[in-house]
Amino acid sequence: MIARQVEDIKNFMNKLFKEVTFDEFEVISVELQQGIGYTIDGELQLRFYDNLEKELFADQKYIKWSELKGTVFSIIKGNKTPSTMKIVFVVSQKSKLNLVNKSSSSYQPEDVNGFYLNIIFDSTGLKIVTGINYKLFSLDKSVENYYDDSILRFFSKNDILITS
Repeated sequence: MIARQVEDIKNFMNKLFKEVTFDEFEVISVELQQGIGYTIDGELQLRFYDNLEKELFADQKYIKWSELKGTVFSIIKGNKTPSTMKIVFVVSQKSKLNLVNKSSSSYQPEDVNGFYLNIIFDSTGLKIVTGINYKLFSLDKSVENYYDDSILRFFSKNDILITS
């Protein structure tokens, strides 16, 4: 797990809401506080969709950021910045498989529930926090270290300056 501060909030928000930088992440939840609070549960409600639509989701459990960011942006746009915002992303199943397999760890993909990226905005600034949910306990941190390094490379590649 790493926790870092985002230096250029405006640049980050542009990449989050106006570019495709985060589009492939799935969204577990979004919490916003403005004049009122908003909570969005990103879990797909498959009973809502017909069989053809369900096939499009394949292994997807949560809505992709690309499909939700317009809704979230419409809530926060205006003259006042939200007092708080928290977005919990999880990587796709395909990305999870790649991360575990490339990490040179003793873990198997089925040993990991998910790789998470939390985006937290409040009066102290904008922070990102990574996390992993394991199905079993181990002292082996190689998959966690690999994920953290991958996130740091992702931010660097996308010109997002973060500091510890």
